[in-house]
Amino acid sequence: MSAKQYQFIPPSRSIKWLGVIATIGMYIVNMVGFLDTQTGSALGCGPDWPLCNGQVIPNLRNIHVLIEFGHRVLVGGFALIATIFMIWALVRYGKWIEVKVFALVGIGFIVVQSALGALAVVFVNPPPVLALHLGFGLLAMVGVGLLTVFLFQLDAQIKGRKAGIAFRHHTSSATKKWVWGTWIYTYLAIYWGSYVAFRGAGEACPSWPLCNGKVFPGFSGLVGLDFIHRLAAVAAVGLAPAK
Repeated sequence: MSAKQYQFIPPSRSIKWLGVIATIGMYIVNMVGFLDTQTGSALGCGPDWPLCNGQVIPNLRNIHVLIEFGHRVLVGGFALIATIFMIWALVRYGKWIEVKVFALVGIGFIVVQSALGALAVVFVNPPPVLALHLGFGLLAMVGVGLLTVFLFQLDAQIKGRKAGIAFRHHTSSATKKWVWGTWIYTYLAIYWGSYVAFRGAGEACPSWPLCNGKVFPGFSGLVGLDFIHRLAAVAAVGLAPAK
């Protein structure tokens, strides 16, 4: 069978739905991770990694231990599922550049996210490391999710159904740059939001749209961190539909 024939075999139902499970799993991992830090449970297992309070399976009667240990189990389980899915996609559909990019993004950032999670525990949760941990976790989820969407679209394209993609459609250089710029900016805005949360500045501006009754509260202290995040969010809303 030629490479051209091989790459046009429709994705099987199994690989597509494994992608769905992996994407949902990565979303759950990120949400539980955020719950972990916001409830003060990130050190529920103490400064130990990969053990939890010196044990493989700790006493789970403490809610903080339960949340942190549950987060670790979910990360391990869903990261394994996502990695199997992406390697499978690479082996079967690696001729497509989209598959290569999305799979490598997903696998790469799963590794980086896991390493940062371990560093956060060992160094007692410094806010920059926690924020990067969440940010790279979101990138891993994006890689898995986009790969899943692409396989569903590829299946529809090969079978002659409306796919939502056009492989021969030309996209202008300006549009590509705008899309990449918007994507990078949105990620940085999300990262800043996670940093604001981990610094405890999420409630520095408790009212909306004014911040403590002011249109411009300044950029100093926790209020400044929260206000910058608001400005970044407003700018992201304006950038997204511009093209």
